[in-house]
Order: sequence, then C-alpha cells, then structure tokens
Amino acid sequence: MALPDKASSPVTPRILDQVRDQIRVRHYSLRTEEAYVNWIKRFILFHGKRHPQHLAGPEVAAFLSNLAVDRNVSANTQNLALAATLFLYRTVLEIIRRGQRNGIFRPTPASGPCSFHWKPGRSAGATPRSPVTPQP
Repeated sequence: MALPDKASSPVTPRILDQVRDQIRVRHYSLRTEEAYVNWIKRFILFHGKRHPQHLAGPEVAAFLSNLAVDRNVSANTQNLALAATLFLYRTVLEIIRRGQRNGIFRPTPASGPCSFHWKPGRSAGATPRSPVTPQP
C-alpha cells in the first residue's frame, strides 16, 4: 500500500504554530511569543477546543469576563489576553482589519475602584470650603 505523497496534499499548520510563525516574522520577543501562545491556548480551551475561526466577539468578551469575574485577574492581565486574541484574529486568521475590533472588547467595570483618603479634621468626601464671612 502506497503512502500519500506529502507534497501533493497541503497540510495547514496547527493554529498555535501559525501564531508562532507570525510572531517570529514580526520579530516579537520570545517572552511575547510565550505569553500570546499561552493566552490563545487558554482561549481555545475555555471554549471547549473549538477553532477560533468559529468564535466571534461575544465569545472573546465571555472569556475576558471570566478572567475578570471568576479568576479575579487585573486589568493589565485582561489587556494582555485581549492583545493576544486580537493578534490571533487580525494577523493569523485575518478576520479583522487593522483598527477594527468587531465586537471584541475588554469589559470595563461600571465604577472603578474607590479609594478614600481621610485627613484629620475633615469628613470623608468633604469638599474644601472657602472661609465663611459673616453676613451683616
């Protein structure tokens, strides 16, 4: 039985190999390559090993929301995961043109973290007052 000729049947590289190739073509650092591949792998595993070509903006938003809500990661970590998925969709899969996000976003909290600073002699949240002059 003859084996099929590898030259005649085009083999598409695996998605993570395509990511690595595109990163190396662009001369990104090794650490960036490791981080992007890791986040893209987590994204694929989060969605049950579905191919990213079949996923869209809502799935990316769900992944990022999961990171924020369930995993309690920082905003910078979310931004890195977002950058990796945008690299995948823009550069590797060529689904999104440069400058577009097509519904892929990092959800921001409705209200940012609050910090209260207390100074002796003033109530919290009080606004500075000008000196009161007595009325005649």
